[in-house]
Amino acid sequence: MLFWTVLGLIDAGQFYVHVNYFRGRQIRWEEALVSGLADWYMWAALAPMIVALGRRYPIEQSNWPRRVLLHLLAGTAVMILKVSLDLPLGWLIHGKDRLVQPLPADDRFAEPAHIIVELFKLYVTVKFYVYLMIYGIIVGVAHFLMYYRRYRDRELATSRLEARLAQTQLQVLRTQLHPHFLFNTLNAISALMHKDVALADRMISRLGELLRATLDDPGSQEVSLRRELEFLWPYLEIEQARLGPRLAVRLDIDDELLDACLPYLILQPLVENAIRHGLAPRSGSGRLTVRAWREDGRLVLEVADNGPGVRFDHNFEEGIGLSNTRARLKALYGDNQSIALRPAPGGGLIVTVNLPYRESPPVAALAERELATAPAVATSPQ
Repeated sequence: MLFWTVLGLIDAGQFYVHVNYFRGRQIRWEEALVSGLADWYMWAALAPMIVALGRRYPIEQSNWPRRVLLHLLAGTAVMILKVSLDLPLGWLIHGKDRLVQPLPADDRFAEPAHIIVELFKLYVTVKFYVYLMIYGIIVGVAHFLMYYRRYRDRELATSRLEARLAQTQLQVLRTQLHPHFLFNTLNAISALMHKDVALADRMISRLGELLRATLDDPGSQEVSLRRELEFLWPYLEIEQARLGPRLAVRLDIDDELLDACLPYLILQPLVENAIRHGLAPRSGSGRLTVRAWREDGRLVLEVADNGPGVRFDHNFEEGIGLSNTRARLKALYGDNQSIALRPAPGGGLIVTVNLPYRESPPVAALAERELATAPAVATSPQ
């Protein structure tokens, strides 16, 4: 309200000087003050409606011709409404005689109806562009505040996503550096040194790749599916070599999907959960299946195991990896995503992630070569 009061005081001063010194008429300062404040307080009352119109129908690159026309029509309507309020207010403040002074001396204007009609025409002619400009300024300020709020929200969302990604990286690193994991991996390497030196050497190399990839920063919240598999592959090879015939891995991923975008480190926590909680405790053979396909313009990812599964009752709680994945998806895609858990037929658990499909620029087919040449894990077409 202070802003509108300042504008009213400025307008009152300008009106007082203009009437008394340039138009040869006399007006009391109290009259000018009431007129100026009343005029801008009316704009203050209309401003929320104008701001709401600006927010409801924002002018953007894709719709600016239609929206500019719409706001021109809305500005004209607001101008007519404002003039309709100006007339009775001016009559009340300045009186009839002073209000009709700009009109020609004509007997036709003796009747109040004719006076009101002619004054309305005069006000519309004089104030049309000024009032339309004021409407445009208010809409412009509403747009500025709206886009600034969006910018701040995006900045906040980006910082939260970066924190989530850092938390995921630390969680993955903590998992990979877990003493039990390292002990079993090094023990398997030690045993293989006397049986299969080539495979032991490959496991050492994969362990180095895994730790290096865990600390790697892709510089983006999203990477290609190819890049995600490059990170996932060393972990799968180590686990398959460590668990031997107890673990069989199947990848059902078409080559044409390798350039699809997905959140960085989205698959590894899901695969790690399936192996650690679903397959590793089994004494018999376990099967892990990672699938990806495109459906109705969306990318669908699926991680399935044939472990004991989970009980979906009131005691069920999501782990850190799954809850963190869900939060990252929500922050990246809003409601345009989903992650669902369901029991697998015959036992086990299936985790399905549904995302908007879009592609990243193609890169060298490193993941494709790895998947084609790695002997430890079986791959098969869908």
